[in-house]
Amino acid sequence: MVGYDNQVFSVPLYNARDQHKTLDTNGFELVTPSTPFPAHIDFTNDVDIMTQYYPLIADFVRHHLGAYKVVPFNHYVRSGAATLKYEVQNGQRIGGPATFMHGDYALLGAPMRRDNFTLPPPDHDTFKILNGERPLIPAAEMAEELQHRRFAIVNFWRNLADEPLVDMPLCFCDETTNTAGDYVAVEFRYTDRVIETYLAGYAPRQRWYYVPQMVKEEGLLLKTFDSQGRWAEEYAQQHPEYADTVFHPQEPVVPATSVLHGAVKDPRVAADVAPRRSIEVRMMVFY
Repeated sequence: MVGYDNQVFSVPLYNARDQHKTLDTNGFELVTPSTPFPAHIDFTNDVDIMTQYYPLIADFVRHHLGAYKVVPFNHYVRSGAATLKYEVQNGQRIGGPATFMHGDYALLGAPMRRDNFTLPPPDHDTFKILNGERPLIPAAEMAEELQHRRFAIVNFWRNLADEPLVDMPLCFCDETTNTAGDYVAVEFRYTDRVIETYLAGYAPRQRWYYVPQMVKEEGLLLKTFDSQGRWAEEYAQQHPEYADTVFHPQEPVVPATSVLHGAVKDPRVAADVAPRRSIEVRMMVFY
């Protein structure tokens, strides 16, 4: 990446276990689905993940959050052994952990991502494997049922290994300790698209957490956008021309809009530990 100054800070990481942090207040939440870990699924096979794993996670998230509809649209399988390169297993690209602290979607980028699901999927969208040219969400359903609902983008992150995860754990910043200035907008420029996202600006007041020794029966919910979040409300007030795009208040505004997160290396962990293997599924959540 070019065009910005990268600085490294050492910060304490706090144990998120037994902290009772919630998705709407803090931007993250540790959960334990009631269904057993789906050991029968081949997590190196995109089709298996989309046809077997997506429905399990969508059903859990819909019930846990009390949502109207949950639409999984993407996933990433990562391995500590891949470092910054990609390895290929069973035809699927396995990426390395994302080691820069970031937020997945900018305030205008998330509604654009939602609306683009009514169009034929581009080649880079995972679900094109199953849908072909068929949109993920029919345009009529979006216009009549979903467009004006509160919506969020939520990631479900979990360890895939049999052993507790110690290599390159995920850390995340409690959103109640952030201000809007901590979200530094950057553009990722690809050959066919430009994506605006956030990098983390450092502030001593921030409080960063992780979940030590995560096991595969657990999951971590991360919120990467919420049209009822406080940053969405603030942006709508500052840019009234976009108010109907980013802000959909159906209830009182919630503190968390987009959690900053990334993978970190624990200096206490031996160099020869089993490399991390994890999966995150990204979902549109309509309330």
